Amino acid sequence: MVIIASLSFLGDIRVSMIAQFLSIIGILVLGFFTPPFAIMLVFIFINSVGMHMFFPLQDRIGLSLSEKDGIGKRMGQFRGVYTAFTMIGSMIVFIGFRTGIFSFETSVKYVFVLSAFLLLTWCRIRWVW
Repeated sequence: MVIIASLSFLGDIRVSMIAQFLSIIGILVLGFFTPPFAIMLVFIFINSVGMHMFFPLQDRIGLSLSEKDGIGKRMGQFRGVYTAFTMIGSMIVFIGFRTGIFSFETSVKYVFVLSAFLLLTWCRIRWVW
């Protein structure tokens, strides 16, 4: 919350862009490199800061984009879509590791690279449209 408060002069959209950028950097480094444990913790922290900065902002952005008379309905729709895609993503990760498609034993962690690619694609779609 301190980070979001200190960046509040930038506005919700710009702060959420910074948050997503931090998440992408953290997850890309973990995907392409296998750093020692101490360095890995730094990039996990960077990814976590980005995601935790974005969590409260996504609801604020959703509220600002909804009509004044249908805020509750719109927030329910946002949360429904969020929950559905969280479940789909969880199933993909579960099946990917169970079948051996995803592995932590390769030099490049494709699950992290795929995650960063999807996050980058989502950000591009979201901020361009």
